[in-house]
Amino acid sequence: NTTAAIADFGRAIDLSPAPPADAYRQRGLAYLHQQKLPQAITDFDHAIRLNPADRESHFNLGLAYMEQNDPRRAIRSLDRVLEQPQGQPPEFLATAYFQRGLAYAHPSLSEYARTIENLDQAVKLTPANDALFYQRGLAYAHQKNYAEAVNDYTQALHLNPANPQAFYQRGTAYSRQEEYTRSIEDFDQAIQLSQPAEAAET
Repeated sequence: NTTAAIADFGRAIDLSPAPPADAYRQRGLAYLHQQKLPQAITDFDHAIRLNPADRESHFNLGLAYMEQNDPRRAIRSLDRVLEQPQGQPPEFLATAYFQRGLAYAHPSLSEYARTIENLDQAVKLTPANDALFYQRGLAYAHQKNYAEAVNDYTQALHLNPANPQAFYQRGTAYSRQEEYTRSIEDFDQAIQLSQPAEAAET
């Protein structure tokens, strides 16, 4: 219950003469889950002021800025996470690279080369994550590099064969390459996977 969590962390902050950074971070997370973004950002800022090395708060601040459609500030926060990667869990670093890649791909920036650079790093860290290949495929498609897009969608489908969006995007990339037979096959798969289970059985 995020409302109860917010109240609990609020009491802890009010009662402590020197509230720990963790209390602000945890309350910020609860606000973030409730989409109360200004409150979340304020709490993450408090946590960072108390502990500038708190990478989780920098990361969560980046997520909150992305939810606010502010990719530039999101990138600055994620830069702080990634500037000293030593000792950080690979999954955490990969997620930070992934989120920074998405920020560069935001329509207000459309810096797809930087998106690809970040997703390259994320793939090195967690090569079994199909979402990384799918998102990198989208970035290649925006660059009209349809051959690389197909390669990434194919790898995403190898890791997750039940993703209709990957079939749809690969079908679109095949169509751009005038490979219409393959395009139709992928669109068929996308349609079948998108049908409700009841409809697929009839």
